[in-house]
Amino acid sequence: MSREKQRILIVGMSYFGQELLRNLYGNWDVVILDSDVERTALVKSEFSEVEIHNGAADSVLTWKKIDFTGLKYVLSTLKETEINVEMCRILREVIGQKIPIIVLVFRKVNEKLFEPYKVTLLNPLNPAIQAVAKKMDKNLIYAVNIGLEKGELLEVAIRAKSHLVDRELKYLKPTMWHISAVYRDGMLILPDGSSSLRVGDRAVLVGDPKILENVANILLKGDPQFPLQYGAEIVVPLNVECKRNTEEAVYILNAFKAELLRFLPFKKKIYSELTEKIKNEDPRFIIGQTVEMFKEIFGLSMDTGVLVVPSDTGWLKMLRIRESFKKCLEPFLLSRLTYPYEGIVISLNGPGPGKAIECGLEIAKLLNVSFRLVYVTLPKEMRGNEDASDLRLRRQIVSDFEGIYKRPFDFTIIEGNPVIETLKFLSPVRNNLFLMTSNPKASLSILKPNVSYLIAKKNHLSTLIIPESENNE
Repeated sequence: MSREKQRILIVGMSYFGQELLRNLYGNWDVVILDSDVERTALVKSEFSEVEIHNGAADSVLTWKKIDFTGLKYVLSTLKETEINVEMCRILREVIGQKIPIIVLVFRKVNEKLFEPYKVTLLNPLNPAIQAVAKKMDKNLIYAVNIGLEKGELLEVAIRAKSHLVDRELKYLKPTMWHISAVYRDGMLILPDGSSSLRVGDRAVLVGDPKILENVANILLKGDPQFPLQYGAEIVVPLNVECKRNTEEAVYILNAFKAELLRFLPFKKKIYSELTEKIKNEDPRFIIGQTVEMFKEIFGLSMDTGVLVVPSDTGWLKMLRIRESFKKCLEPFLLSRLTYPYEGIVISLNGPGPGKAIECGLEIAKLLNVSFRLVYVTLPKEMRGNEDASDLRLRRQIVSDFEGIYKRPFDFTIIEGNPVIETLKFLSPVRNNLFLMTSNPKASLSILKPNVSYLIAKKNHLSTLIIPESENNE
């Protein structure tokens, strides 16, 4: 007795759709959905047993005609991202189907658009591209037919000096990637915290694909990539009352490696003529979703590299800063208009001091400005074991970076209250960017003072906050 074939639905009968049909026909009971009647007629003439439906993939009426009995997969070969997203929404929210959905993507898309619908995105060109790349360039190889095939596993040849090279791995503090293996002089090395990378090594990286691509660029070229390791967009609320904050957002777009500046218009505080003017000023400017309140920003799906928080006065400013510390998982800039930045002050009082230095050095290189480090510790007679350990750790990390860069850093250690002394240190500083890390999970309660939050809230400089979990120290 022959085994019953399983059903699969293919959306779109362009070249890739037809190639899939040819490979699956005979082993699968194939259902086809395409809006082109003539094209499906030609397919039917070649594959007589195929079940065909004509209609738009982004139409509810089309999907209500489909019999989902026994369907194992829905696979779309359509190239239009908007249609694919709407198709997924209909299947999940309107039809109520939990069937696995696979969407073939042929160019870069915003994957966050598909996240609510639990969709698998596959680029059918990747295996061919990687085969060619492997023949032509041995420096960067993505995994093919291993894992998810989304770029979460790659091998990179270390060809240039960067701040990741010759540095003990225990100080890198990666949060969304790690180095799982190193090949050196024909030998396999399973690295630990005391291991380090050398020029000429081949390192196997595992982690978030968006992060890995930028880490690879640093290892290959030694080029600063901030904020691409977090996201490609500078995001700024668009409010007629905060025009100068918009100007600071344009400044960091031009100074950093971001690709787009996304404006989010505030309802009732913007007008259509201004949004049209902005869209026409620069092809890197885009108008995003309209919001009524600042806190709505944190629920939007965007490729955020830096969120710019306007410097209103009074309670509204304090509320926005508080919301950002509690909810923002990407870097955010408290815009206080101290640009163009003539230097950077990096505080090591937040969690993950290594991350603060890494980001600060990248930005200093992008801006071609000097930087200095500051850390406030309790007086010696008041330090407990944890305080003493924190001070030793920061001295070690700074020394490690100095060894890599072969020069001493401007590093100031001050004794006293971290908030009060940091604010005193910053008081005479003008036209600088202040950078520190914060822990998004840390309490902002008055009963348990949050040093990063208090310093960021009370100082006068434009302040860049890098979210960093405490356990990464």
